[in-house]
Amino acid sequence: ATGGTITEYIDPSNGNIYKAHTFTSPGNFEVTSLADGLSSLNVEYLLVGGGGAGGAKSPNPNNSGGGGGGAGAFRTGSAPLSVQSYPIVVGTAGLIRDNATPSSDSNGGPTSAFGVPAGGGGGGGSGYGPWYPTPGKGEGNPSNEGSGGGGGGDCGPHIPAGTGGTYGN
Repeated sequence: ATGGTITEYIDPSNGNIYKAHTFTSPGNFEVTSLADGLSSLNVEYLLVGGGGAGGAKSPNPNNSGGGGGGAGAFRTGSAPLSVQSYPIVVGTAGLIRDNATPSSDSNGGPTSAFGVPAGGGGGGGSGYGPWYPTPGKGEGNPSNEGSGGGGGGDCGPHIPAGTGGTYGN
């Protein structure tokens, strides 16, 4: 097989040699051939969605900083493969905003391989908090699969974090 950065590992308990294909950017995992008599093989995978961005700090020195971005979903498992090309999508990190406006692009991007998704983490809430000027701007973004973003700091009432998803907290 080809694709990604290939590293060999030897299992010290049995001497088996394993190859890891690491993708840090989008690409293709190509199964070029199978051992004689095999029509498919299983691959073990570890997928991590992109992390959410931290929230913006308020320019007001009396307010606190933004909340932390949530971690992307972490998925492991195995999938049957045959001779073909498999697209690999690597989730990007969320974009930091320099103002209080909530934005979906502060969430991390989804990663996927072999038909398995790993959602990105939620972006952190801004430090502008509920007093600037619309309530809710300091809340962390939720994530469908990864961890929700942290609530931003403020001098006002508690600001909630974003809700986590299936594969995050």
